[in-house]
Formats: sequence, structure tokens, C-alpha cells
Amino acid sequence: MPYLVAAVVLVGLLCLFDLLLTVGVIRRLRAQSTLLAGYRGAMGEVMMPTGSVVGDFVTTTVDSKIISRTQIDDSLVGFFSTSCEGCVDALETFVPMAKLVPGGRPKVLAVVVGDRSNAGKFVDVLSPVAQVVVEAEHGPMARAFEVNGYPAVAMVGAGGVLTAAGATIKLDPATAAA
Repeated sequence: MPYLVAAVVLVGLLCLFDLLLTVGVIRRLRAQSTLLAGYRGAMGEVMMPTGSVVGDFVTTTVDSKIISRTQIDDSLVGFFSTSCEGCVDALETFVPMAKLVPGGRPKVLAVVVGDRSNAGKFVDVLSPVAQVVVEAEHGPMARAFEVNGYPAVAMVGAGGVLTAAGATIKLDPATAAA
């Protein structure tokens, strides 16, 4: 009988210890959630907000075509980083969306941010559907769109005004059919 009492007391103490650990983990997760929410708020959006006007820039595509701010009205623009895991996944959404853009490839611009030596796989995937620019971080296009996170996608309307912007956007099927 004394062994049974000792076993019950031991199991009770283990359960109490487990409960204390669980409460500690929950407190830690709440504190971490609060910190992450503050970080996201400080980080802001991945690029300038919808309704903003894109800044001036001049850049060259991998096909040696010069592109400036005045040439991207009514275009889809995507920013992808060679060091971003999420950017590889974002290509699976961006490429089919680019195929829907009225005007086709000339109205789609993809910016690959990073080393030219690492940009090859992005350029290969994007070139059939978009004009591709490879630039260093904080290059002319990233500055013009105020990009601070990747992936970033925008629809640029008349006058360089962003009609949609974010980490992902949805292309309006009515616009795509026009």
C-alpha cells in the first residue's frame, strides 16, 4: 500500500510540474505574439500603398531594353529576391497572372533583386511572360516603388498610380479580358 501512495503522489507532482511548464509556454507565446505584431506594424507594407505615384527610374532589362517610369503605365510589376524562399513560391502565382495581363509581355515587368549569378533561375522562369530586370538591393526600381520586402507585386495604372500593391494581388478578370 505505501508503494501505491508514493506512486500516486509522484504522478500528481509530475502533473503539477507539467501544468506549470504549460502555463510558462503559453505566457511566452503570448509575449512573442505581441512582439511580432509590433514588428509587423513597424515594418509596414512591402511597398508604397495603393494610390501612390511611382517615382522616376531608368533601368535596363536583361534583353538590353531601356525602361523608364513613363513606360510602365497599365502594367503588372513584380519584385522577387534571389535570397527569398517565398519568392520561389510566389512565381507560381505571378507567372499565370502575367499571362492574363492585357498587352502581354510588354505590359509585365519583373524585377529580380540580388546577384546576377543567382538570378538565372528567376530570369528563365519570368522571361517568357515578362520583361526582366536584374538589380542590386535598393536599386532604381526598388527605390521608385519603395520596396522593403519580397515578394512584392503591383498593378500600375495611368500616370504611374498604383491601383493594387502588396505581397500578393489579384488581377481583376474583367480587366484581364479587356
